[in-house]
Amino acid sequence: MELNIGINAEDRQKIADGLSQLLADSYTLYLKTHNYHWNVEGPLFNTLHLMFEQHYTELATAVDEIAERIRALGVKAPGSYSAYAALTNVAEGTGEESAEDMIRELVKGQETVARTAREAFKAAESANDEPTADLLTQRMQIHEKNAWMLRSMLARTPYNPNFRGNRIMFESIEGKRVPDVTFKTRRDHDWVDLSSDDVFKGKSVVIFSLPGAFTPTCSSAHVPRYNQLVPLFRERGIDDVICVSVNDAFVMDEWKRSQNADRVTFLPDGNGDFTDGMGLLVGKEDLGFGKRSWRYSMLVRDGVVEKMFIEPDEPGDPFHVSDADTMLKYLDPEAASPYDVTVFSRPGCPFCARAKGMLNDAGIEFEELVLNRDYTDRTLRAVSEELTFPQVFVDGERIGGADSLEAWLSDKGIIARRDAA
Repeated sequence: MELNIGINAEDRQKIADGLSQLLADSYTLYLKTHNYHWNVEGPLFNTLHLMFEQHYTELATAVDEIAERIRALGVKAPGSYSAYAALTNVAEGTGEESAEDMIRELVKGQETVARTAREAFKAAESANDEPTADLLTQRMQIHEKNAWMLRSMLARTPYNPNFRGNRIMFESIEGKRVPDVTFKTRRDHDWVDLSSDDVFKGKSVVIFSLPGAFTPTCSSAHVPRYNQLVPLFRERGIDDVICVSVNDAFVMDEWKRSQNADRVTFLPDGNGDFTDGMGLLVGKEDLGFGKRSWRYSMLVRDGVVEKMFIEPDEPGDPFHVSDADTMLKYLDPEAASPYDVTVFSRPGCPFCARAKGMLNDAGIEFEELVLNRDYTDRTLRAVSEELTFPQVFVDGERIGGADSLEAWLSDKGIIARRDAA
């Protein structure tokens, strides 16, 4: 039966040819996006995996609509790989590309499909084919928007609260100088301005930066471990270990006191100038924090960044790579972590004094908990089922009293036993 929809056969064929090109481009982009959805890797895996899924799902629906429009015009729609390969202008992807290169490739693909739709629009408009023109207008809008969103993920803007999660990764500045800023600090109740040169020039410095003073992860793990490992950093040529946060000097000084972190220098970046210059100022408005630092650590020698450990851009407050132990292993892959030692003591206990003396002589730091000041006998029974003093614990293991500690130190080759002779 002859087709009669008010568009002559020649125009219908011309429109169908343009739509066939669009179908081939759309299907190839669908396969490419699906490929990248499966094979993307890196810090933004979850973000890109889900975004690519949204894009290929929309394309799957689109190719059906485009093919059905071609059929409505009375023309056969191409439907084979060979036909698409002959028609498409979208390059295939291998799935071996880096996440950033995948985004670049998809930007090109989205823009290619938008251009194909715009070219096909001319024939539809000339023939007054409003349904096809409407379809093509929608396709142009969708692909131009997708290209814009993907392109935004490649931007290297230091702060954009609306799109913080849409960048490929936080950019390392290894090999570059730290930002030249002025830090507003307090010393003996006076304001003291420190320049970047004051902090970094001629020194080897370990910096760790975090979202905020008194926040849970920062206070329970990040600061305490760096403070504990400062002696090991110094043994490996580090002049200073510095904690940076977008907080004022008063807050940073009070936080340092509350943490008993006397080995770490607390450096206030109240206006966020240093963090902004690092490209790591992020929006925490959802928590009422305003602009804060992303969590990271770095080794700086004479003002030049040698190594950075930047937490991956994922939901929440990731804490995977900026820890003190990771930095120590970078400085010295063979470095052994210090023992974590706690001594449960009581006042006036000579055996406690002996145990503490052995630990001090061995150069092993420990925390002392004193009976009826820091704990009661109930706590000691709960953790050791013992009521003799001292009770020494090392790395989660109960060693016992002074004699047991001496035996343990001897077994580790740290001291010789008194009865060895």
